[in-house]
Amino acid sequence: MKNIFIICIFLLSANLKAQECKYEKKEVDEFTGEQIVLTKEKTLASVLSNKQLNIALRKTGPERDAFITLNLRYALSYNTDPLKIGFKINQKLILILENDSIVTLSGNLEKSRMYTLKNAFSGSQCIDNTYNLSKRDIGLMFNNQIKKVRFYYFDNEKNQECYFDYYDDFCINRKTLIDLIKCIL
Repeated sequence: MKNIFIICIFLLSANLKAQECKYEKKEVDEFTGEQIVLTKEKTLASVLSNKQLNIALRKTGPERDAFITLNLRYALSYNTDPLKIGFKINQKLILILENDSIVTLSGNLEKSRMYTLKNAFSGSQCIDNTYNLSKRDIGLMFNNQIKKVRFYYFDNEKNQECYFDYYDDFCINRKTLIDLIKCIL
């Protein structure tokens, strides 16, 4: 009887985990056997509806040596000039975790793009950027919630690197990254 109870608890917890994870894509390539997992986007940080950071995690490759990237969407206010904002090689996203460790992610310029939203927020500009994650980064972020976020961009008008900080519980959804990592591991 005790074993049946334990099995029921395990199945219930596995079912709850599966319900938390929402995927854009989750498949195995039939020719290579490589796994491709892309989580649905979640909000990591925002200041009101302005300057919102949304993230998704992508895992590709064989299970043992999978390559994991963090896809970030930065939503600008509707009146931001899209020509003013840009990216340079190795643009950074810096996270300070609850144990005070610092995770610095470098952007992949080839996978950056800017576009205008075509929905209720028509006219809003978005920037998409991709950051490579190491196993060390994933381990740190899996075991510690985010305390602060600094997002770097390049201001074409000023011709200099600039950043925007998200630094408190009002701005940061602290468990978002941990939840997404659980979905791809």
